[in-house]
Formats: sequence, C-alpha cells, structure tokens
Amino acid sequence: MGSVFTHTHRPKKVIEDLKENRIKFSSPETDGNSTEIDQKKKEKMIKELNEFQDLISKENKNIKLWVNYNPEIGDYFLYNNNILISFSELYFGLNKGALFHEIGHYHYLKQELFFIGLNLIGYITFLGWGIYRKSVKTVGASGLIFFSSLSLISRYFEKQCDLYAVKKGYKQDLIDHFEKSKTENKKMKTKSWLFNLLISKNGDDRLNYSHPALTTRIKYLEELNED
Repeated sequence: MGSVFTHTHRPKKVIEDLKENRIKFSSPETDGNSTEIDQKKKEKMIKELNEFQDLISKENKNIKLWVNYNPEIGDYFLYNNNILISFSELYFGLNKGALFHEIGHYHYLKQELFFIGLNLIGYITFLGWGIYRKSVKTVGASGLIFFSSLSLISRYFEKQCDLYAVKKGYKQDLIDHFEKSKTENKKMKTKSWLFNLLISKNGDDRLNYSHPALTTRIKYLEELNED
C-alpha cells in the first residue's frame, strides 16, 4: 500500500499486540528508552481505539482507521480514505477534534481537488502564454500566482475542516489539540538554532504556507459563535 503504511496496522492488530505485550513504547518523555506499557494504560488505549473506530464507522463507513508505529508519521494523517494516527498519540490520549478534522478532509476532498485542478489549468495556460511570448515576467508571475493560489486553497479547506469538527461538537477538543501542538513546537524550538529560526516564540511554524498559524486557528475557534 506504499511506504506511508510501513509499520502501520489496523486497530484489531494493535489491540492484539497490546494484549499480548508485543509493544513497548519510547518517546522523548522516556528519554528514548523503551518501556513496558502497564495494564491500566493498555485498557485505556484499547477503549479509546475502539471508540475511535466506532465514531469513524458511524460517520463514514468508507474511511479506514490505522495506527502507525513509525514516529516519523504525524499524529493524525489522511491518505486517500485512510486515517492514520500515531502510536504515540494513542499512548498519550486520542483527540476527537483532530480526528473529525481529518474526516473533514475526506468530506471536502473532491471539492479541494477540483479547485487545485482549476488552479493547475490556469497555471499551465499562463505559463504556456509566457513561453509563447518569450516573456520572463509572465513565466515568473505564473509560478507565483500558482503557488500563492495553492496556499490559499489549502488554508481555506483547513479552516473548513476545523469547522467540520466544531459542527460535530468537538470545538474544545480541537483547541486543546492545537495548544498541545504549540507546546510541542516550543520544546522543539529550544533544540537547535534551525528550529529556533523556523518556529516563532508563540509556537507557530513560520514556513507552513499550507496551514493557518496555530495561534490564528485557536483565536478563531475561541471567538466562534456556534449558534
């Protein structure tokens, strides 16, 4: 199924691994050392995993849930009709707001691809015209407009997916998820001069042009009138 599914398993297999003590956990919180997962923690993880599976089944039966043991994969990630969650996120506690944000991406996928396609057609047309006219300015402008439009499209649908989670009743969960991401970014900021450069003092990613800043998203959600 592709490299993104390396070390990735369906909930049934993960639950079996937990029950049979086939999984150990390591993270910065454990100084990178593998540690046994106690029984109480396992029961909580299994309960949350089953709950997530039920929520997805009720929302859209076409979506499949996977757990990725690879720490390089993000906490929540949509790939076609598959939602991947990291084992680390499962260990520390799943977030329903983040889950429904990803379900929102699946819900809006065709619309987003439509606008991306229109943008691509416009880019190819504009670029071709610039090449035909031998205009360096037109060629350069076509690229600038294309990537700026991609950023706007992506940011628009990120906002729509945030609102999708809110409509499902998980506004505070999503805010908590973004606050957690900001905290993690601030920790990363102290690790090297590069992270210090790329991450703002508020915990926002300075070079993330596909997503609105975390601070902006939190502020918008807090001020949102759900009525």
